[in-house]
Amino acid sequence: MQIKPLLLIGLFGILSGCQVVTNADNKKSVSMLPLHIPDEVRYLNVSPKASIEEKREAYTNQLVSSAEQYATIKTIPYEFFQGSGSLSAYPYTLYNFDQKRVKFIENSMLSPSTTMTRFDYSQSKLKLPVGQHDLVFVSGVGSHSYFTEIKNVTLEANKDYVIGVDRIPNGKAQVFIAEYEIDSKFKPNEPESIIVKKRIIQGIEHGNFKRVSVY
Repeated sequence: MQIKPLLLIGLFGILSGCQVVTNADNKKSVSMLPLHIPDEVRYLNVSPKASIEEKREAYTNQLVSSAEQYATIKTIPYEFFQGSGSLSAYPYTLYNFDQKRVKFIENSMLSPSTTMTRFDYSQSKLKLPVGQHDLVFVSGVGSHSYFTEIKNVTLEANKDYVIGVDRIPNGKAQVFIAEYEIDSKFKPNEPESIIVKKRIIQGIEHGNFKRVSVY
């Protein structure tokens, strides 16, 4: 009996814990990286029991030095980020900055009051070095993570930016980065609290980089 090559690849993926990566052109390639990501790659060296304030400070400062000029970025708190589909359950957070992994802080089951969710991270103003940079954002969850690459983004000192999404009927969502202002009439977790001003990037296809499925 002849076993098809694709079946062998799928079986090997299950046994070895590899990932099948679908690129934007729908070509599949198998990554032999293990599903387990070492803690030092995923997490900052901060105690899981640290306070929310300490965790947020460590997260937002990880890419800049104390004397460095910076811009900030956060995500518009759309309601659909808390629903289902490719744009949720995790809202956009920065995954790579110039090919450097952006890290989180490990949570502790013994300290639930200091837990930071992905939504909490998305609403924290992550400091970014100024100049022209390549960014990769991730959304989705687990085996259905969607990566959006935005290259040559020019960030200006002392500017606050948001990443947002234009949802197009019968079309693919498009990502933008824009300057913004806060409307204090609304709660911070309401999308209406963000007044989008000048767009510096727009028309980027959501999930244009790759979609990772775990076999």
